[in-house]
Amino acid sequence: MAKRLPKLLTDTAARAYILELAEALKTKYQRRNELLEMVRSRRFLENKPVIPHAFKVTPAELRATDVFDFCRRAAAILGGSYPVPMVIPLKEGPDAQVNSTKREKWLVAGEEKLDEDNLYFKLCDAIIADGKAVVTIQTQQYLWDFEREKDEGAEEYNKRVEQHRQRIFPFFAEHVPTHTYYPVKDGGKITEVLEIGKREAKAVAERYGLAFDNNTKKWTHVGARVQWEKSWPQIVDCIKYWSNYQVIFIVDDLIVMNERHQYGRPPYFEASALITSSPDPAHEALPPVFPLVNLQDLKDCMITIRLNWAIWSGFPQFMLEPASEDAVLASNFNVTDIEVKLDRAYVYMPPTGYKLTV
Repeated sequence: MAKRLPKLLTDTAARAYILELAEALKTKYQRRNELLEMVRSRRFLENKPVIPHAFKVTPAELRATDVFDFCRRAAAILGGSYPVPMVIPLKEGPDAQVNSTKREKWLVAGEEKLDEDNLYFKLCDAIIADGKAVVTIQTQQYLWDFEREKDEGAEEYNKRVEQHRQRIFPFFAEHVPTHTYYPVKDGGKITEVLEIGKREAKAVAERYGLAFDNNTKKWTHVGARVQWEKSWPQIVDCIKYWSNYQVIFIVDDLIVMNERHQYGRPPYFEASALITSSPDPAHEALPPVFPLVNLQDLKDCMITIRLNWAIWSGFPQFMLEPASEDAVLASNFNVTDIEVKLDRAYVYMPPTGYKLTV
């Protein structure tokens, strides 16, 4: 007796379930994303060193490149070549050996076909910088569709179908940024995945036939490609939900796709770097670059202090001193009224009764 397929979530039930699940997973993985952002801010030199408020008028500061350089070097080493697949023959004999060799060649060819948009190097970079690389691999079954021409014989049609399918590769792979990946695991296996992030509105609207209502400020499903308007939002919030049998795509609370799939599991695959026994999602897989974060912060701080000390002590420090015991500053005097002109020599123009010393 055939196994009964699970019932699909309806749009109403799916929206409520997914939005509630999304909030729970955001809370669960909040510290993980904070750690990822901490590493990225140091890598891309966005973190400012600590400077006391009174000294912030001095613009000299160091932003060291330790984290950036480590990620660059490690990812270059790891991503220098594709992994070499090795298929162990299922049994002894030359036929099994030939079969395993053929499958190894297929795997190598598949790696090259899937590596679009520098996919493999992005995965290597994510392992070093994020501690985890995530990829989704899916089929593009529509590429296999091939219409039969009128009055075309079966033999001729089958030959054209075979030639057509030899020219295409019906799989695609895409790197999933680690901070957008929210898995749900049961017994160590991934049973559900939420991909939560932002996407370019124009591309999403064209793919799913969406239009933006300027009155309600919401997206609507029109089912056809419409003329894009510049007044529409440029970025949309998206949630892609995968279970073992269903995929749902939500754009700003609007379900634009709700389908059954045949993968038997969410089509996401992950590789981790420094795996720990910690149950905390922030620490279960640490990036190799993580220990450098604190060292870079200390380096930024210490060298920035020295830079500021050199500036404050290296430039002339002018002091205003009374020329006599009865010298009095005018009540409306402002320190900015002192003008120092630099030519071949210093020309001081202090207020009456005062002198400048260095």
